[in-house]
Amino acid sequence: MAPGSAPTRHRFLQRNRLIAALSMVTVITEARWRSGAQSTAHHAFTLARPVGVVPGSIFSASSAGCHRLLRETPAELITDATDILALAAGAPTVDGVPSVHQPTLPVSVSARPQDGLTEAQRLLYDALPARGLSSPGKLSGIAGLPLPKVLAEVSRLQRSGHARTVNGQWGQA
Repeated sequence: MAPGSAPTRHRFLQRNRLIAALSMVTVITEARWRSGAQSTAHHAFTLARPVGVVPGSIFSASSAGCHRLLRETPAELITDATDILALAAGAPTVDGVPSVHQPTLPVSVSARPQDGLTEAQRLLYDALPARGLSSPGKLSGIAGLPLPKVLAEVSRLQRSGHARTVNGQWGQA
């Protein structure tokens, strides 16, 4: 965003997607139950990037999201720097040097899937995994929307061809 642009929740979610895309490995060190760190981890999983988690105290609200990631996702437990290096070792390399996959952009971008969607639908569409499926509760936490709003909007996204459902789980169409 241009300097002076006001920070908004939507922009933070865009930033989280960029962080995940530019990172070889994502390590979450502190995350509340609903947080931007959860969003960043979700985007990293969607991009098939490894995610590591440094859990804190089970009594700390600031660690609840870390414990949630370890329980509900394929995130790896990080106990020291060697664990991070091991995650990075599984990342792609070019001539032995770690490299982030650079997706090929289309030559002409005339329309994006998010065009014509409301703000809530864009947030939800960004939260939907491109591969795999997520529960409405998980989508609620990632998109930062209340569950009733998620259920209403994901149905609209399905009708417009943006989302798909299998056994109550949702993903991008």
